[in-house]
Amino acid sequence: MSTPRPPRPPAAPPADDAAAHPRVEGEPLDAVSPAEAPQQEVLEEEELEQGLEGDAVGPGAPGDTPPSSARASADVVVPAAPGGALLRSPMLIGLLAGAQAVLGSLLCVVAPVMAVWLVASRTGATWDGALRVAADGWLLAHGTALAVPGGSLALWPLGLALLPVAWCVSAGRRTAVALEATHPASRSARSGLDGALAVAMAGVVASYVVLTTAVALVAGSPVVRPGPGSAALGALVVAGASAGAAMAAARLRLSAAGPRRRAVPAPRLLPALADLLRVPLAARPVAAAGGRALAWCLVGAGACLVVSLAAGAPQVLDLHRALDAGVVGGAVLVLGQLLLLPTALVWALSWTAGPGFAVGAGTSVTPGGTDLGLLPALPLLGGLPQQGTGGGWLWVVVVLPVAAGAVAAARLRLLAPLAAPHPAPAGSDVDGDGGEEDAGAARHLRRELARRALPALLRAAGTGAVAGASAALLAALSSGPVGPGALGRVGPVAWETGGAVGLLVALGAAAVLLVPAGVGPRRAGRARSGEG
Repeated sequence: MSTPRPPRPPAAPPADDAAAHPRVEGEPLDAVSPAEAPQQEVLEEEELEQGLEGDAVGPGAPGDTPPSSARASADVVVPAAPGGALLRSPMLIGLLAGAQAVLGSLLCVVAPVMAVWLVASRTGATWDGALRVAADGWLLAHGTALAVPGGSLALWPLGLALLPVAWCVSAGRRTAVALEATHPASRSARSGLDGALAVAMAGVVASYVVLTTAVALVAGSPVVRPGPGSAALGALVVAGASAGAAMAAARLRLSAAGPRRRAVPAPRLLPALADLLRVPLAARPVAAAGGRALAWCLVGAGACLVVSLAAGAPQVLDLHRALDAGVVGGAVLVLGQLLLLPTALVWALSWTAGPGFAVGAGTSVTPGGTDLGLLPALPLLGGLPQQGTGGGWLWVVVVLPVAAGAVAAARLRLLAPLAAPHPAPAGSDVDGDGGEEDAGAARHLRRELARRALPALLRAAGTGAVAGASAALLAALSSGPVGPGALGRVGPVAWETGGAVGLLVALGAAAVLLVPAGVGPRRAGRARSGEG
């Protein structure tokens, strides 16, 4: 009779592993150390694949034990949340993004107004009146017309409009990124994700328009009555343009190409957007030149605005002190005037182009003369030219749009040159006193001008048309009534500003594009004779 052997004790772990990873009391025996976690994950994946293949062949023997991969897969399977499909809905994502844009931009306007109301000691306004004032200012940033006794207030403050535009841009970008991460179409065909983005875009615009119209209906009072129709139209333009452009740019930056994603570099975003909008290839360099010309026109107008404000600084400070708005009120007043600077920049653009602008009915501010009447007590208006200023040397400012067109055309000539010049005729290389050489060079120059005239003039006209149309749009956005009576006409006239800017830019562009390219015939002939 044999004696049973005692049970064999479990093998002790290696000394180095035990020393490196001591087991904490209460830790399960099968716990994996952080250093072994990647290898353990790979082993679990391989066991899971083998287990799936075994299940496909057939069930195991009655005595077989289930593999550890089955237990691991049973542990990691988490039931889907009931609202998971709803949270991945493109329409719901768009609606939430549009609502966030409305609430965020509105809060940015309400906060400073309520701060002024809290610290103001001589105000008799109630808290709901202060909220209505903030809501009216926010609606004005969307181009909403506010009806006031005896007139209306419809001047669009372009600086304040940047606030809702920025929030809508953020909403469009976040919506595109969220759909890229959650929508199933982002891992398959591109068209599926494009359809989801279109649905989300509709949700953003719908939410923004509905909430903006609701704010216009609630903010109405017997003194100031916002127009719901203009509020809805302004919200549609702001949300549609801003969120749509941001969503398209984000879609191009993170475009799906099967299981992999490719990122479009930032310098290639504009060409990619041009491809998306089906802009003709021949028109793209001219359109870009028009945009650059307008940018240079604004740079020149900004320099004139700085000079005008510096010259009228004493009047600006006197008007600011006369208002006696206090510390917080003065800070808000300065902030409000900073938001009006983009509008003043467009007025300066119209002034440099020649037509100028008006600050009330019967007034005009042009390089040829300044005729002002009674002005509102706004410190920024202290930087306007003095009564009777103008004429003479001030007309030199119209050179700024001409120079802007020339600079833009020089860039256009480098990026998209015209046809190469024809070689100079052999008769222009005759040696002698230079008479025949000069005559040949003159004939060659005339032929080059005639050959380049039509393409160069067409490019110059296109550059001027793009810059003029953009300037007219800016002038239309920066003009409108600001009250009853004489204040019913404020700002530049759109068609006058656009026509003047377009003509001057085209003139400068034509002066550069008509110049023949390459080396002149005289220099070419002398170079060849020197080589011989």
